[in-house]
Amino acid sequence: MEQVQKDVYKKIEVVYRDKYNHLVNGAHRRLGSHSDAEDTVQEAFTRACEYWYTYDKELSTMWTWLNTILNRTISDRKKDIRLKGMAVDVHSPEDLMTMNPAEARIELRKIEGVINAYPHKERVALKAYAFFGCRPADIELFTDYNKQEINYIIRKFNKQIKAL
Repeated sequence: MEQVQKDVYKKIEVVYRDKYNHLVNGAHRRLGSHSDAEDTVQEAFTRACEYWYTYDKELSTMWTWLNTILNRTISDRKKDIRLKGMAVDVHSPEDLMTMNPAEARIELRKIEGVINAYPHKERVALKAYAFFGCRPADIELFTDYNKQEINYIIRKFNKQIKAL
């Protein structure tokens, strides 16, 4: 088993070295940012090393297997970028720490006031989102909502926050 792992790692390394620029350029076209593309390709190869045991040379070539991992990593990166676009336009915890305490309390009370206007189950989801930075996929794990419902709640919440 250990020898198989080493062989797969060597093949991954060869593809990484030989095709890196090609993969980054392809990811750049899909993501629109060179730095996001580089990060995504590196993440894909990290995943390939982590999940080396899923490679089956009888089912696909190394290139096809790595391409599948890269495509999934690009999809994940696009979701993260979309979620960042949904992010609440409020102060980050670091900003709140640099504010004087009275201003920070006012900002937090505004957010909490909007959240408290929602029914209890939605409040739980919104607090996880606004105060802990949870993504809809994470929130789905501990609420009765699916991702689509959570995204709707978050969009509605963000509109209210931006209107303040």
